[in-house]
Amino acid sequence: MILWKLSNAKLIEQLKKLAYYDSLSGIKNKEKFRKDSMYILKNYYQDNFYLVQLDVNKFKYINDLFGYEVGNEILRNLTKIIKSNIFEEEMFARISADNFIIIMKYIEEEDITKRLKTIFEELDLFNNNQEEKYKLVLSCGIYFILPEDRDINSIIDRANIPHKMAKGGHKSSYAFYDNKIHDQEIKEKEMENTMFSSLENKEFIIYLQPKIELNTGEIQGSEALVRWKRPDKGLIPPNEFIPFFERNGFVINLDLYVLEEVCIYLRKW
Repeated sequence: MILWKLSNAKLIEQLKKLAYYDSLSGIKNKEKFRKDSMYILKNYYQDNFYLVQLDVNKFKYINDLFGYEVGNEILRNLTKIIKSNIFEEEMFARISADNFIIIMKYIEEEDITKRLKTIFEELDLFNNNQEEKYKLVLSCGIYFILPEDRDINSIIDRANIPHKMAKGGHKSSYAFYDNKIHDQEIKEKEMENTMFSSLENKEFIIYLQPKIELNTGEIQGSEALVRWKRPDKGLIPPNEFIPFFERNGFVINLDLYVLEEVCIYLRKW
């Protein structure tokens, strides 16, 4: 009976480990991070915390070029580097593939940048010691956790916004969440919700900018430009919606719409 209880307890412990810890790195997974982070925020509310979301740029290509074992070794070493740079009452987790989240304390904003730069430098040092050299670039999004923040999923989502903005550079970088980013997020969400219906309702208006032969002053052709005229907001300039449409792929739909509208003009003429 005693042996059964011991084996049963061991089984429960193993199941907990499978449920709450990442098998590759041995650290917390997202579910365990959610549970433990709420405990930290509740019991150490007098301290200043921020959440960092980071990943390795183009990690998929490292796996493709050098193999998954090399990729796994990078993740294990990145885990060691992060672990050596966090203190008591701080924690981190691997939430997917090469994506990590960290809760860290700070006094001044400068503390954050110094600690992240240390992680960047140690990762570079690890890379320089490898037989096969590959540039490792980290992208980090940072969100300052407010006293009223109690939903860890929202906190992670907010850190993910500047995290996406930091991606694409040739060296490790970070970006901070602020009100401008929040406002831009809301604006882009509104555009995403209305872009298809606006296209159907022909709210995108075509303007033709003439091309003039300088020697004769005659019009030789024109360039088709597009503006978005929303019933509730009026005329929206292209620099506010074209970059967003390029990122989410809707620009293809808009290009075809503009082409069709121009063809209609030509047919009428």
